[in-house]
Amino acid sequence: MAKIILLEKDMKILKLMEDAVKTEEAKKDPSKGHEFTCFNDILKVGEALNKDPYNLVFADATLIPGTLAIAIQQFRKAITLPENKEIPLVLLSPTSDITYMKKIMNIGLMDVIVKPIDIPIFKQKFSLFTGSTSSANQLYSLQVGGTVGVAFYQKLEQVSEFGLTVRTGRAPDLSEFVTLHSDMFGNNTGKAEVVARCYKVTPHPADAKEFQAHFVFVGVSDDTQRYIRTWLRQEYVKKKQTA
Repeated sequence: MAKIILLEKDMKILKLMEDAVKTEEAKKDPSKGHEFTCFNDILKVGEALNKDPYNLVFADATLIPGTLAIAIQQFRKAITLPENKEIPLVLLSPTSDITYMKKIMNIGLMDVIVKPIDIPIFKQKFSLFTGSTSSANQLYSLQVGGTVGVAFYQKLEQVSEFGLTVRTGRAPDLSEFVTLHSDMFGNNTGKAEVVARCYKVTPHPADAKEFQAHFVFVGVSDDTQRYIRTWLRQEYVKKKQTA
């Protein structure tokens, strides 16, 4: 089971997280569940990380003082326990502003979840960073064959409500991210964008000279998440009808 630190002042968020990832085994025996430790002071988080190993940190952006980039850098430098040096840090953000997302993804964060927290997204990201089995109810996942007009990516192969997989001739760096226009998901207003971060690269099963790059969506707003899920549902129905 995973050990998680939460920097948060709202105890409702703590309960939401605990309930969302509680296994059937933990419901019968709480000692077998994931262990959450909550603080409302970032200095206390740092002290805890220098005492015991943890798997993951969630931090409310409003509880990080000063300039976010400087605060995160100082926070990471202050971690002395080797096991926690590279601990994933996920920001709980009150905004999904795309300019903000692009800026903060370069400062040592692994991911961003926008408040109010979407439970399926939280479950998926929790599983991704802790290696635990996800109970997220993924509505649809589509095998597609369109091109992707982003950087060096040649072909979009799979899309889900949580992320996408692309085929590429160059292996991207882990944590590299791209920006997609939401009209890709049927939002014709062209106003919204989606940031996706690379978390895994594997050799392509059809061609050993190419790669599959796996991306997870970062800091998606409620509106954009609805666009993605609606588009996936519509495309799923179309494929079923033409099958």
